[in-house]
Amino acid sequence: MFRCAECRWRSRWGRWRVVGAAAVAALACAGTLSAEDLAEYLERRELTGLLAVHLEEQIRTTSDVATRERLAMRLADVYAALLEEADDVATMEDLERRGRRLLAQVPPAGAAELRLAVLRASYRSAALSAELNRLRRAEPKDVE
Repeated sequence: MFRCAECRWRSRWGRWRVVGAAAVAALACAGTLSAEDLAEYLERRELTGLLAVHLEEQIRTTSDVATRERLAMRLADVYAALLEEADDVATMEDLERRGRRLLAQVPPAGAAELRLAVLRASYRSAALSAELNRLRRAEPKDVE
């Protein structure tokens, strides 16, 4: 396995992003699947992490505003699901950061599920810090 301090390869989410980016690039180069077909395939197989990577790439490369907004709303639902499933702090923080960045791009009326999931993730993170502080296992910077 490739080991590098700056690399996120060792985290589960980091691996999915690398594998997903490679799969999306390979399929796009081969021209065998359309972007929508690939998204449907990933959704049917419940490969939510890979679907998020694919949708992020589609948003980044799409110039049509209506398509970008539709993809952002779909990605918001995917982020909400991933945030609910997240079981480690690093993954939660990464998804929360990415979710907040996406919320700045979508209309205020949309993505209610993502807004709630981001708030719940923030709450879980704060509750964990409070519990660790109570047990005197927290770092001083985490308590603030």
